Amino acid sequence: RFHSNITRLCRELRPHLMIGGEPLVEIDIVGSQTLFLAALLAKNLSTISNNSSPLSSSPSSSSSSLPYDSVFTLNVMHGRVYEEFQIAHDLPSRDVAKDEFFHAVYGSPKNTKRFRQVWPQAGMTLAGLKREHGYKWVPQEMQRREAGIVLRKAAETLRTTYPEIPMVTVHDSIMTTPEHVETVRRVMSEAFEGFP
Repeated sequence: RFHSNITRLCRELRPHLMIGGEPLVEIDIVGSQTLFLAALLAKNLSTISNNSSPLSSSPSSSSSSLPYDSVFTLNVMHGRVYEEFQIAHDLPSRDVAKDEFFHAVYGSPKNTKRFRQVWPQAGMTLAGLKREHGYKWVPQEMQRREAGIVLRKAAETLRTTYPEIPMVTVHDSIMTTPEHVETVRRVMSEAFEGFP
C-alpha cells in the first residue's frame, strides 16, 4: 500500500478535502478485502487443497451443493461475508463479526479455525497458504492485488490518459472532483478486466 498524509487522515475528515476549491468525492471498491481474499483463495485452491470436496452446509445458505469457492464468492458478491460469520458464531454485531473475521484471516494458522467453521474448504486453503508462506503473506498479497488494480492500473491510466483529472489514491479508492466521478468510476471498473 501507498501511505501518505491523506491515507493517514481519519475517514471523517476526508469529505472536507478540496482541490482548487472543489470538494473531493471518494470512489472505492466495495468489500475490497473480501474480494481480494476470495480471488486469492480461488487461485490457490487447486494447489493447496482438494477442490473436489463440496461444502456440506453454510449458515443461511441454500447453496450447500456448491464447492466452497462458489459459496464464499457468492457471499462476497452479495456483501454477506460478515453476516454469515456473525450468524455462524452467534456474535452480537456485524462490527464484532468483521473484527473477528479479520483476526481469523490475518492471524496465525491456528486462528483460521473460526473461518473454517463457516467455509471449510476456504479455511483449509487459507491455512495452507499461511503455513506455506507465513501468516503475514496473506494480507500482504491481498494488498499487492489491491495496489495492482488501484495504483498500477486505474491511477496509472488516469495519470497518462486523463492528466487533467485531479485524483488522490486512498488504498482501495480514488478521490476526485464531482465532475470527474463517472470517468474515474469507469476507469476503475476497466481496471478489473481480466481479474483475478
